[in-house]
Amino acid sequence: MPAANAAALLRRNATDPSIAGRPAVRFGDRVWTHAEFVAESCRWANLFLSRPRHPDGDAFHVAVLLDNTPDYLFAFGGAALSGSVVVGLNHTRRDEHLLRDVEHTHCALVVTEPRHLPLLAPIAARLPPVLVTRRYDPDAPDDLGADLDEALGAVGTADPGLEPDPASRWALIFTSGTSAAPKAVVCSQRRMLVTGTRMSIIMDVEADDVGYVCMPLFHSNAVMVGWAPSIVQGASVGLARRFSASQWLPDVRHFGATWFNYTGKPLSYLVATPEQPDDADNPLRVAFGNEGSPDVVETFARRFEVEVIDAFGATEGGIAVNRDRR
Repeated sequence: MPAANAAALLRRNATDPSIAGRPAVRFGDRVWTHAEFVAESCRWANLFLSRPRHPDGDAFHVAVLLDNTPDYLFAFGGAALSGSVVVGLNHTRRDEHLLRDVEHTHCALVVTEPRHLPLLAPIAARLPPVLVTRRYDPDAPDDLGADLDEALGAVGTADPGLEPDPASRWALIFTSGTSAAPKAVVCSQRRMLVTGTRMSIIMDVEADDVGYVCMPLFHSNAVMVGWAPSIVQGASVGLARRFSASQWLPDVRHFGATWFNYTGKPLSYLVATPEQPDDADNPLRVAFGNEGSPDVVETFARRFEVEVIDAFGATEGGIAVNRDRR
């Protein structure tokens, strides 16, 4: 454990002179330092603490239906500081299936953005309160419902000062649901911090490193491999709304990314793009993920001069296997 709990880790990052002023989150051309990230997370924590819990819940559960924007990580920061729980909603789910995920996890609030409102429209009458963030959709109309910024502006900015039990839930992450309805896997503060530490060791992540997170943050791979090492080490991540094969290398160069997490077929899509003579001219050191076939892994590693660690790990935990190429 790098700290007593996730709240203590974030407070360390915000106050340690060697970390506080360093970048924590990058999105497009915007940068938030660790101190700024925690300051914004405090507002989210106070928002969660100001809201009534679900009648059947022992902690505040917030459903997050967002692309990979900074607000997703602010929600995680706010949950860490308030002992709340982030429930990442999969935007490929629809109608009754999406509603089931919200109800099954006893969410008392939904945070979304304009581009995802059509997914909620068919089930709106049965949802808990919904807050809409327009921060990263500046051209979105103003009449889309309750505004997240207004809600955040109505609460305090001070650190709540809570010390959550490290065994308490920090996230509920749904499995893929290949054989039945997706299961909401309990991810405690301890598990996520320990995994972030383990991944830091495996990928040799230090404070100067930058992760590139383009896999969806409603999956464990993006949270535990992409983001968690950055808060453990006082490093940073660059966010892309979604994976794009054509934008991947420009983003890696733009953010100065040194590690990259993947799950599924991204490596296949990347090696299928036209090869360029300067593909290896990039800052990336290591990629960690799963489901890369041996020939794709070898081609990707050679073409982009990156160490690839292809592994298997269940969202539920309990087993993790790294491929040995020897």
